[in-house]
Parts: sequence; C-alpha cells; structure tokens
Amino acid sequence: MKKLLPLLAPALSVVLLLSAHPVQGQVTLTPAPIPAANPSPRGTISVSGTAQVLVVPDQVELRLGISTRNPDLIRAKSENDERIAAVLNKLKALGLGQRELQTDAIHVQPEYRSEGANPPVLTGYMVQRHLVVTLKEVVKFESLLETAIQAGANEVLNIQFCSTELRKHRDQARQMAIRAAREKGELFTQELGLKLGTATSITEQSQDNAFSSYGYYSMYGGYWHSRNSSYGMQNNISVAGGSSEPTTEATNQTFAPGQIRISAVVSVQFETLAGTGK
Repeated sequence: MKKLLPLLAPALSVVLLLSAHPVQGQVTLTPAPIPAANPSPRGTISVSGTAQVLVVPDQVELRLGISTRNPDLIRAKSENDERIAAVLNKLKALGLGQRELQTDAIHVQPEYRSEGANPPVLTGYMVQRHLVVTLKEVVKFESLLETAIQAGANEVLNIQFCSTELRKHRDQARQMAIRAAREKGELFTQELGLKLGTATSITEQSQDNAFSSYGYYSMYGGYWHSRNSSYGMQNNISVAGGSSEPTTEATNQTFAPGQIRISAVVSVQFETLAGTGK
C-alpha cells in the first residue's frame, strides 16, 4: 500500500485542484422520450336534424271582440256592457265556467268624418272589449262560435288550436331530430371513407309552434281573413287523426282543425375518425 501512495498522489492533487474552481456551466443530458404510437387523426363534422310530430289538438282558445258605436260615449259603453253580458250568459249556458271565460281588454276610440278641406267632425265613439274563451272540447268549437256571434260578438280576433301534452310531443320530436342528425352524419362520413365519432356539442333551435293560429278580421269589414301567427306552423287542413269514426257532433261541421305540427331542429357536431373506407 505504501508503494502505491507515491503513484496516486499526482492524480489526487489534480482532482483536488479541479474541485477548487467554481463550475462555469452545466450540461444536462435528458434521455429521448420513447416515441408513442401515432393516434388516429380526428376531425369534426356538423349536421342538423329536423323532425315534426303531427298531433290532433285537444284544446282551442278563441279571442272574441264585442264592439259598439254610438254618438254618445256613455251610451256606447252601456250597449257594450249589455252585449258582453249576453255573450257570457249564453256561453255559461253551454257549460263553460269562470276558468274558461275571461274578459281581456277594453278600447275606447273616437271616430271622425272628413269633409274635404274642413276639419274632421266627431261622429261618435267606438267601444270594444275582448273576451277570451278556452274550450277543452274541440268538437264543440263551431257551435260555440255560432252561439257567441248570435249573442252579440261581432269580431273574431284569433283562434288557436293547441295540445295540452306539449312536453310529451316536443320531447318525441327532439328524439327524432337527434336520430336524424346522427343518420345524416353516418351517411356523410361513410361516403368519405371515415367513421363517425362521439358528439361534442348539441344546439337546439327555437321552435315555438305548439299550436295552429287563425286570425279573423272584424265582421264590420265584411269579410274574414285567415292567417297563421308567428307562433304557429301552417295548419294541415285535413281530417285529424286519432279518431277513426267522426262523432255525431262533428258530422255537420264545416271547419276542420286538422293536425298541428310540433317541430324540433337540432345541430350536432361529431368527431370524425379514420375509417376503413366504403
């Protein structure tokens, strides 16, 4: 051992000399990561689905108007009160209660006559009151309307046929719309040699069309004009489904509500994956 010390002394002094100086830089070697398997390329596809459910309406809401005209405002108001009372009494005789009958609004408007370049001349006043009627037996709609007109209602402002099971039918339409969107996405990706992945987003467009609506101009105008409101889809004026045999009351009716359309529109975004081709 004593013989080896003289030989190791120079090496030890070199090590001690190097350790006495501060380290000016440092190099760190990091092993290269193990390459992972390349994932399948992913893209996206956006498709929309639309569905409609045809439903037989089970409720109808009528907005009637009672208008009177008279040179004297108090008399015009008194005549209007008499007419609205007569209409209410007739409708109550048909079995309608307070929940089905509601007076809505009253309007008072002066009326003038123009005579060339002369100032307009006041001729009287028009008093109008609205009556909202909710009928749960649609088959009695026409007889109720006739009774109201005979009792003194001279304006039919709006008629809405609707369904009381809106949630049930709208959910059905939504399911059908989503199914339609998926089928469309599968068709597109198949034609492109891809595979449809999972849905990443779903957006529903507003469809407030739970009833069919008809508006009628005042009978003072000499004609009735039907239209669809902004909340209603175009009505299908065909024989409504849900009953194979018409009832006795419906046999002689000339107004057929048909079916209302409850729609759903959805937009769905899917992932697309590499497929095996067509």
